Amino acid sequence: MASGRGKLFFTSEELLLLQRAFDLACADLKLGRERGAQREQLGAFIFQVASTGKVSVAGLRRQSVQRFRHWAAPPPVDTGLAGVLRFADGIKGQPRTPRGRR
Repeated sequence: MASGRGKLFFTSEELLLLQRAFDLACADLKLGRERGAQREQLGAFIFQVASTGKVSVAGLRRQSVQRFRHWAAPPPVDTGLAGVLRFADGIKGQPRTPRGRR
């Protein structure tokens, strides 16, 4: 292990654990083979967690799923009146003038 850089290589046994954690995490997140980009990101999270020295299937699975959910979370929705007005303004592509100010 290099100082400050994390684990740089894995044994065959560790790679099998990483594969198992990846498969379980994909099942948890319902990531089928057709979702290649998301699976690739999840795999990157698996290796990030494993590079810290954690190579248990349960730990890798739990932490990579948490990271994926945080990464994939949609931005917060503006539910205030201003957000509704901005949405309504964009429907026809023309800015709306408030009533009484035409």
